[in-house]
Amino acid sequence: KKWIDLKYRTKRKASEISQATLQTGGGPPSAQKLSDVELKIMALIGRTCVEGVCGQEFDSTYVQLKEVPVHP
Repeated sequence: KKWIDLKYRTKRKASEISQATLQTGGGPPSAQKLSDVELKIMALIGRTCVEGVCGQEFDSTYVQLKEVPVHP
């Protein structure tokens, strides 16, 4: 339970920091930063869990389908 809570809070905080960098306006940058422990958690779970997959939009042509025999 503790690991799940740590992971959830870290993902939420990293997401908030990421969103703050994309905001427009003339205000000061967010003072919120990840702690050393949170950085290690992010290294374990990966940034993709927070930011999503970067790159091209999903295209079904990149998916390789395996033929599966159908038995009646």
